[in-house]
Amino acid sequence: MTAPLLARVAAKLAARQPLLIVAFGSSTTEGVGASGPERSYPSLLPGELARLAPDQPPARVLNRGVGGEAIDEMRARLQRDVLEEDPDLVIWQMGTNAAMRRMDPGYFADSAAQGIAQLLAAGPDLLLMEPQGGPAMRTVRHSPAYRNAVRALGRRFGVPVLRRYDLMHRWGRRYDAPLVIEDGLHMTDLGYALLAQATARAILRFARAGD
Repeated sequence: MTAPLLARVAAKLAARQPLLIVAFGSSTTEGVGASGPERSYPSLLPGELARLAPDQPPARVLNRGVGGEAIDEMRARLQRDVLEEDPDLVIWQMGTNAAMRRMDPGYFADSAAQGIAQLLAAGPDLLLMEPQGGPAMRTVRHSPAYRNAVRALGRRFGVPVLRRYDLMHRWGRRYDAPLVIEDGLHMTDLGYALLAQATARAILRFARAGD
């Protein structure tokens, strides 16, 4: 058996202790496009975790998403907005605004690596969330480079990655209702609900030991 990728989460679940989660990122963490803040994925996540693990105490999820930020702005507030909360798990959504700004992918990866190292040194578990799918991202010529960079960072640091791009393409084939709003980038209520469900499943899956 291999150790779970989310070891601190696993220990909390085994002890039946409540999880403290920080959702960190930019506008799709903040919830831009949703009909209200209660429809953002961080707001929906506790309910999804409770539905999947009803024997566990309720999780607390702090939304630390700030629209428009790229990797350097997020790193600047990592200590204040995330680490000072002493979370068990951080979900870090990254790469979208780097792509939209045409940031050099190598620079993005290097800056993200510094932030990840700082975060992991402080002790919480980490789940990375890659950029979304959608029409706006398809207009960015090198958008796969940022998605691939996030996946490579996951391998480098041994942390799991929520493959949001792949998920959204799968959902797009399954649902007739739109997953993104008219700007082609930010998610609808349905998109956020599906993201919360997928995130909850990922947390519980990565908190289990492997074969």
